[in-house]
Amino acid sequence: MGTKQSAEVVPSPRCASGPAFPMSLRILAVLAVLALGGQSWRTLQALPVSTLQPDTLLLAGLAASIVLAGLWHMLRARTSIDATHVTQSGLWTRHLSLAEVRRIDILHLPGLTWLIAPRVRLHMSGRGSYVVHTSDPRVLERFWLLAMGQPTQASADDAGI
Repeated sequence: MGTKQSAEVVPSPRCASGPAFPMSLRILAVLAVLALGGQSWRTLQALPVSTLQPDTLLLAGLAASIVLAGLWHMLRARTSIDATHVTQSGLWTRHLSLAEVRRIDILHLPGLTWLIAPRVRLHMSGRGSYVVHTSDPRVLERFWLLAMGQPTQASADDAGI
């Protein structure tokens, strides 16, 4: 008889991935957008229809679209880091090469991570800097190791150490 193989996928130590924003912040964002939408609806109900201009409705619709796009980004954004790249998904996916990173700045307030997502600023050679958010402790640990100049687990494995 053959051996039974496990269908369980073991995540590679070379890659860490997680949500860009903590759940509590995503819940607060949803509540804020719902409150804004409710107040907007109440305001529209209080105004006479004759005072609403088509341009005003168009502007309000565009503003609502921008707010909803920002909310969608907060709810869906994920940050991942592997041995060679950092990727953050969302409205626009960023795929940044670690080989081009010259400096890493981290804004992390441990007692306030439920409200303020840790931010990582990647200073790239010749391309300016990019900010990515991460709320996953494994991803943040990889960024801390890189910022302190220590090789990450993946970097040490790649070098044959």
